[in-house]
Amino acid sequence: MGICFECKKPTDLYCVHHKKHICIECIFKGHVNCTVCKYREYVEENREEVNNCIICSTELTSKETVRLPCFCVFHKDCLISLFDQSIEEVKCPKCHQPIFTQQDIPNQIKDQLISTFAGKSYLQPFLELNPPKHEEEIDMTAAVLLNETPKEIKQLPQEKEEQDNVEYVQQEITSLKRKDDKVEGSENNEVAPTIEFDVSSDEDDHGSKKKEMSSIGKNFIQTLGKKNKISGSTLLILFGLMVVLVVFMVVVYFIGNKDT
Repeated sequence: MGICFECKKPTDLYCVHHKKHICIECIFKGHVNCTVCKYREYVEENREEVNNCIICSTELTSKETVRLPCFCVFHKDCLISLFDQSIEEVKCPKCHQPIFTQQDIPNQIKDQLISTFAGKSYLQPFLELNPPKHEEEIDMTAAVLLNETPKEIKQLPQEKEEQDNVEYVQQEITSLKRKDDKVEGSENNEVAPTIEFDVSSDEDDHGSKKKEMSSIGKNFIQTLGKKNKISGSTLLILFGLMVVLVVFMVVVYFIGNKDT
Protein backbone atom coordinates (compact mmCIF):
# COMPACT_ATOMS: atom_id res chain seq x y z
CA MET A 1 0.00 0.00 0.00
CA GLY A 2 1.32 3.41 -0.96
CA ILE A 3 0.23 7.05 -1.40
CA CYS A 4 -1.02 8.42 -4.72
CA PHE A 5 1.51 10.95 -5.98
CA GLU A 6 -1.29 13.08 -7.43
CA CYS A 7 -3.95 13.34 -4.68
CA LYS A 8 -2.14 11.73 -1.72
CA LYS A 9 -4.80 9.04 -1.18
CA PRO A 10 -3.78 5.52 -0.10
CA THR A 11 -3.64 3.05 -3.00
CA ASP A 12 -2.17 -0.29 -3.97
CA LEU A 13 -1.93 0.61 -7.67
CA TYR A 14 1.34 1.52 -9.31
CA CYS A 15 2.06 3.58 -12.44
CA VAL A 16 4.92 1.91 -14.32
CA HIS A 17 5.47 4.98 -16.49
CA HIS A 18 5.95 7.43 -13.60
CA LYS A 19 7.33 4.80 -11.20
CA LYS A 20 4.95 6.01 -8.52
CA HIS A 21 1.77 4.94 -6.75
CA ILE A 22 -1.49 6.21 -8.23
CA CYS A 23 -5.18 5.86 -7.32
CA ILE A 24 -8.00 4.81 -9.66
CA GLU A 25 -9.52 8.31 -9.74
CA CYS A 26 -6.28 9.92 -10.90
CA ILE A 27 -5.76 7.23 -13.54
CA PHE A 28 -8.92 8.33 -15.32
CA LYS A 29 -8.15 12.03 -14.84
CA GLY A 30 -4.73 12.30 -16.47
CA HIS A 31 -3.17 8.87 -16.91
CA VAL A 32 -5.61 7.01 -19.16
CA ASN A 33 -2.86 5.43 -21.28
CA CYS A 34 -0.29 4.73 -18.55
CA THR A 35 0.68 1.16 -17.74
CA VAL A 36 -0.85 0.43 -14.33
CA CYS A 37 -0.87 -2.68 -12.15
CA LYS A 38 -0.89 -3.76 -8.53
CA TYR A 39 2.32 -2.79 -6.79
CA ARG A 40 2.86 -6.40 -5.75
CA GLU A 41 2.62 -7.50 -9.39
CA TYR A 42 5.08 -4.80 -10.40
CA VAL A 43 7.63 -6.06 -7.89
CA GLU A 44 7.11 -9.82 -8.33
CA GLU A 45 6.61 -9.93 -12.11
CA ASN A 46 8.83 -6.98 -13.00
CA ARG A 47 6.12 -5.36 -15.13
CA GLU A 48 7.32 -3.26 -18.03
CA GLU A 49 5.72 -0.22 -19.58
CA VAL A 50 3.48 -0.80 -22.62
CA ASN A 51 3.04 2.12 -25.01
CA ASN A 52 1.40 0.33 -27.97
CA CYS A 53 -1.90 -1.44 -28.42
CA ILE A 54 -0.94 -5.09 -28.81
CA ILE A 55 -3.89 -5.70 -31.14
CA CYS A 56 -2.87 -3.22 -33.87
CA SER A 57 0.71 -2.49 -32.73
CA THR A 58 0.23 1.28 -32.92
CA GLU A 59 0.71 3.81 -30.15
CA LEU A 60 -2.05 3.99 -27.56
CA THR A 61 -2.15 7.78 -27.82
CA SER A 62 -3.16 7.63 -31.50
CA LYS A 63 -6.75 6.55 -30.76
CA GLU A 64 -9.33 6.42 -27.99
CA THR A 65 -8.52 3.76 -25.43
CA VAL A 66 -10.33 1.52 -22.95
CA ARG A 67 -8.96 0.15 -19.68
CA LEU A 68 -10.11 -3.38 -18.76
CA PRO A 69 -10.66 -4.72 -15.21
CA CYS A 70 -7.14 -6.20 -15.35
CA PHE A 71 -5.89 -2.62 -15.96
CA CYS A 72 -4.56 -3.45 -19.44
CA VAL A 73 -5.22 -0.71 -22.02
CA PHE A 74 -6.21 -1.11 -25.68
CA HIS A 75 -7.70 0.92 -28.48
CA LYS A 76 -11.49 1.03 -28.19
CA ASP A 77 -12.10 0.15 -31.86
CA CYS A 78 -9.62 -2.72 -31.69
CA LEU A 79 -11.34 -4.27 -28.68
CA ILE A 80 -14.84 -3.99 -30.15
CA SER A 81 -13.71 -5.56 -33.44
CA LEU A 82 -11.87 -8.37 -31.63
CA PHE A 83 -14.68 -9.14 -29.19
CA ASP A 84 -17.33 -9.11 -31.93
CA GLN A 85 -15.44 -11.87 -33.72
CA SER A 86 -14.91 -13.97 -30.59
CA ILE A 87 -16.97 -17.15 -30.28
CA GLU A 88 -15.62 -18.09 -26.84
CA GLU A 89 -15.57 -16.29 -23.52
CA VAL A 90 -14.19 -12.80 -23.97
CA LYS A 91 -10.78 -12.40 -22.35
CA CYS A 92 -8.05 -9.79 -22.19
CA PRO A 93 -5.83 -10.10 -25.30
CA LYS A 94 -2.70 -9.56 -23.17
CA CYS A 95 -3.12 -11.28 -19.79
CA HIS A 96 -6.04 -13.53 -20.84
CA GLN A 97 -8.14 -12.77 -17.78
CA PRO A 98 -11.94 -12.97 -18.18
CA ILE A 99 -13.46 -9.53 -18.60
CA PHE A 100 -17.21 -9.70 -18.30
CA THR A 101 -17.44 -12.26 -15.50
CA GLN A 102 -15.64 -10.24 -12.82
CA GLN A 103 -17.23 -8.53 -9.85
CA ASP A 104 -16.20 -5.77 -7.46
CA ILE A 105 -14.27 -3.85 -10.07
CA PRO A 106 -13.72 -0.06 -9.77
CA ASN A 107 -16.72 2.02 -10.77
CA GLN A 108 -14.65 4.01 -13.28
CA ILE A 109 -13.76 0.85 -15.21
CA LYS A 110 -17.28 -0.57 -14.88
CA ASP A 111 -18.88 2.58 -16.27
CA GLN A 112 -16.40 2.69 -19.15
CA LEU A 113 -17.11 -0.93 -20.09
CA ILE A 114 -20.87 -0.39 -20.02
CA SER A 115 -20.66 2.71 -22.20
CA THR A 116 -18.16 1.14 -24.61
CA PHE A 117 -19.85 -2.21 -25.19
CA ALA A 118 -23.48 -1.15 -24.77
CA GLY A 119 -25.83 -3.39 -26.77
CA LYS A 120 -23.30 -6.23 -27.16
CA SER A 121 -24.42 -9.73 -26.26
CA TYR A 122 -21.19 -10.52 -24.40
CA LEU A 123 -21.88 -7.58 -22.04
CA GLN A 124 -25.03 -9.20 -20.61
CA PRO A 125 -23.29 -11.45 -18.02
CA PHE A 126 -21.37 -8.43 -16.83
CA LEU A 127 -24.57 -6.41 -16.37
CA GLU A 128 -26.10 -9.21 -14.33
CA LEU A 129 -23.06 -9.34 -12.02
CA ASN A 130 -22.63 -5.57 -11.94
CA PRO A 131 -26.02 -3.81 -12.13
CA PRO A 132 -25.65 -0.47 -13.90
CA LYS A 133 -26.53 2.87 -12.40
CA HIS A 134 -29.57 4.89 -13.28
CA GLU A 135 -29.83 5.45 -17.04
CA GLU A 136 -29.22 9.19 -16.75
CA GLU A 137 -26.16 8.64 -14.58
CA ILE A 138 -24.69 6.28 -17.20
CA ASP A 139 -25.17 8.88 -19.93
CA MET A 140 -23.42 11.56 -17.89
CA THR A 141 -20.57 9.24 -16.80
CA ALA A 142 -20.02 8.06 -20.35
CA ALA A 143 -19.87 11.62 -21.65
CA VAL A 144 -17.21 12.54 -19.09
CA LEU A 145 -15.13 9.41 -19.67
CA LEU A 146 -15.23 9.82 -23.43
CA ASN A 147 -14.53 13.56 -23.24
CA GLU A 148 -17.70 14.25 -25.17
CA THR A 149 -20.43 16.83 -24.69
CA PRO A 150 -23.79 15.12 -25.26
CA LYS A 151 -26.44 17.09 -27.08
CA GLU A 152 -28.87 16.68 -24.23
CA ILE A 153 -28.21 15.12 -20.81
CA LYS A 154 -31.24 14.44 -18.67
CA GLN A 155 -30.99 15.68 -15.10
CA LEU A 156 -31.77 13.47 -12.16
CA PRO A 157 -34.88 14.53 -10.21
CA GLN A 158 -32.82 15.44 -7.14
CA GLU A 159 -30.32 17.46 -9.17
CA LYS A 160 -33.14 19.29 -10.97
CA GLU A 161 -34.80 20.16 -7.66
CA GLU A 162 -31.51 21.48 -6.25
CA GLN A 163 -30.93 23.57 -9.36
CA ASP A 164 -34.46 24.99 -9.17
CA ASN A 165 -33.87 25.96 -5.53
CA VAL A 166 -30.61 27.69 -6.42
CA GLU A 167 -32.26 29.61 -9.26
CA TYR A 168 -35.13 30.67 -6.96
CA VAL A 169 -32.71 31.99 -4.33
CA GLN A 170 -30.74 33.87 -6.98
CA GLN A 171 -33.93 35.48 -8.29
CA GLU A 172 -34.95 36.55 -4.78
CA ILE A 173 -31.52 38.08 -4.14
CA THR A 174 -31.67 39.97 -7.45
CA SER A 175 -35.15 41.26 -6.61
CA LEU A 176 -34.03 42.50 -3.17
CA LYS A 177 -31.02 44.24 -4.68
CA ARG A 178 -33.23 46.08 -7.14
CA LYS A 179 -35.54 47.23 -4.34
CA ASP A 180 -32.56 48.47 -2.30
CA ASP A 181 -31.24 50.38 -5.32
CA LYS A 182 -34.63 52.08 -5.81
CA VAL A 183 -34.85 53.08 -2.13
CA GLU A 184 -31.30 54.41 -2.16
CA GLY A 185 -31.98 56.38 -5.36
CA SER A 186 -35.09 58.01 -3.88
CA GLU A 187 -33.16 58.97 -0.75
CA ASN A 188 -30.42 60.58 -2.83
CA ASN A 189 -33.00 62.61 -4.77
CA GLU A 190 -34.57 64.07 -1.62
CA VAL A 191 -33.72 67.72 -0.95
CA ALA A 192 -32.61 68.49 2.57
CA PRO A 193 -34.95 70.86 4.42
CA THR A 194 -33.84 74.44 4.33
CA ILE A 195 -34.07 76.97 7.12
CA GLU A 196 -34.68 80.59 6.33
CA PHE A 197 -33.69 83.30 8.76
CA ASP A 198 -35.96 86.30 9.09
CA VAL A 199 -34.06 88.92 11.06
CA SER A 200 -35.42 92.46 10.83
CA SER A 201 -33.71 95.67 11.82
CA ASP A 202 -34.57 99.28 11.75
CA GLU A 203 -31.29 100.19 10.13
CA ASP A 204 -30.78 99.28 6.47
CA ASP A 205 -27.08 98.49 6.76
CA HIS A 206 -27.71 96.16 9.70
CA GLY A 207 -30.47 94.48 7.72
CA SER A 208 -28.29 93.90 4.65
CA LYS A 209 -25.50 92.37 6.76
CA LYS A 210 -27.94 90.13 8.56
CA LYS A 211 -29.53 88.99 5.28
CA GLU A 212 -26.09 88.21 3.87
CA MET A 213 -25.24 86.15 6.94
CA SER A 214 -28.61 84.42 6.73
CA SER A 215 -27.94 83.49 3.10
CA ILE A 216 -24.49 82.10 3.99
CA GLY A 217 -25.93 80.08 6.86
CA LYS A 218 -28.74 78.74 4.67
CA ASN A 219 -26.33 77.62 1.94
CA PHE A 220 -24.08 76.01 4.55
CA ILE A 221 -26.95 74.03 6.08
CA GLN A 222 -28.25 72.97 2.64
CA THR A 223 -24.79 71.69 1.67
CA LEU A 224 -24.44 69.71 4.88
CA GLY A 225 -27.96 68.33 4.56
CA LYS A 226 -27.40 67.10 0.99
CA LYS A 227 -24.01 65.51 1.54
CA ASN A 228 -24.28 64.14 5.04
CA LYS A 229 -28.06 63.82 5.48
CA ILE A 230 -28.26 65.72 8.80
CA SER A 231 -31.15 64.85 11.04
CA GLY A 232 -33.81 67.34 12.24
CA SER A 233 -32.31 67.64 15.73
CA THR A 234 -28.89 68.54 14.30
CA LEU A 235 -30.45 71.22 12.09
CA LEU A 236 -32.18 72.67 15.14
CA ILE A 237 -28.87 72.93 17.00
CA LEU A 238 -27.22 74.63 14.01
CA PHE A 239 -30.09 77.08 13.85
CA GLY A 240 -29.63 77.95 17.52
CA LEU A 241 -25.90 78.49 17.04
CA MET A 242 -26.54 80.80 14.09
CA VAL A 243 -29.03 82.85 16.10
CA VAL A 244 -26.52 83.18 18.95
CA LEU A 245 -23.84 84.26 16.46
CA VAL A 246 -26.11 86.93 14.93
CA VAL A 247 -27.07 88.31 18.35
CA PHE A 248 -23.41 88.37 19.37
CA MET A 249 -22.40 90.34 16.28
CA VAL A 250 -25.24 92.81 16.78
CA VAL A 251 -24.17 93.41 20.38
CA VAL A 252 -20.56 93.90 19.33
CA TYR A 253 -21.65 96.34 16.66
CA PHE A 254 -23.66 98.50 19.09
CA ILE A 255 -20.89 98.47 21.68
CA GLY A 256 -18.44 99.63 18.99
CA ASN A 257 -20.72 102.52 17.97
CA LYS A 258 -21.10 103.67 21.60
CA ASP A 259 -17.35 103.75 22.07
CA THR A 260 -16.91 105.93 18.98
